[in-house]
Amino acid sequence: MKPKTSRKVGLTFGVVCLAVTIGLITNPASGNASETWHFPTPVSASAFITQHHQAFADQVRQATNNQLKIVVHPGGSLFKSTNILRAVRTNQVQMGSTGLFLHSAEEPLFALNNLPFLTKNLDESIQLIKISRQFFDQALRKKNLKLLYRVIWPPQGMFSSTPLTSPADLAGMRIRTYDNTTTSVVKLANGIPTKTETSEIALAFSTGIVEGCFTSVATGVSQKLWDYVDHFYELNVTTPTSSVIVNLDAWNKLNKATQTKIEKIATDIEQASWADTRKVEATLRDILRSNGINVLDTPTGLTAQFETIRKQMVNDWLGSAGNEGRAILQKFGT
Repeated sequence: MKPKTSRKVGLTFGVVCLAVTIGLITNPASGNASETWHFPTPVSASAFITQHHQAFADQVRQATNNQLKIVVHPGGSLFKSTNILRAVRTNQVQMGSTGLFLHSAEEPLFALNNLPFLTKNLDESIQLIKISRQFFDQALRKKNLKLLYRVIWPPQGMFSSTPLTSPADLAGMRIRTYDNTTTSVVKLANGIPTKTETSEIALAFSTGIVEGCFTSVATGVSQKLWDYVDHFYELNVTTPTSSVIVNLDAWNKLNKATQTKIEKIATDIEQASWADTRKVEATLRDILRSNGINVLDTPTGLTAQFETIRKQMVNDWLGSAGNEGRAILQKFGT
């Protein structure tokens, strides 16, 4: 008959082996095990921005010899845009892409890139991203998050069914808005803000619900707005950005060599996405023109009014953004 202790010893040894095995599987810093990260984004899989996210995931997998696999979940299939930051912060997922302006109520600094008429073109928008990076990263670290890279969308302009020459043309005009910033701009211009989903813009024009619309050239092409309007004004109301963030606890579990590789890939992807934005904007602008849309600069008669609106909304923002906001705008030269 075997000693009673032999079973206990065997069981204990088995538990220890199992614990060691689990540790090797789940510890991404071990360098020997495979780790999978999940990466939700609210943007569709076909969008050029999402294609850059997928390229990031592919390059990380290759650079780490399949030790770190990143699964991109596009189209809000895992979390809605407003819930992604929280999901990453609480480590429900390791990383994600979201518009930080959605969380400006809890961190006023995040409203920076949504301030109207702050930048005049993509070059200035990129400059603002670079200047504000350290401030955004510091704010995110307080939330147990790290900023990896930021992608940029074509600037927001205005499609109009009538020519715009002076502030009087905006007064009483029903204008499609999509967030607090564009709603405030329309109110300050004495227009009538009309919240409309992107998918319903064409219908809103065709039924007379709106006479003008704040959106980008991308929406103009996808909605074939040349069937309803003749003018697109490149107002550069805002230049939306999406930020790719990672949970700081998940990040700190990676070894230094892996972190360095990921940061290098993130920088390359960021640069590539910015260059792609330029190409996409130019291509879509040409498509609008070829279909009869007059693509125009900001009307001279509206410049002073928009400048007044910019100053008022920036001053309101500075009241809550504090010293960090002032430091960014000072470096930016505003």
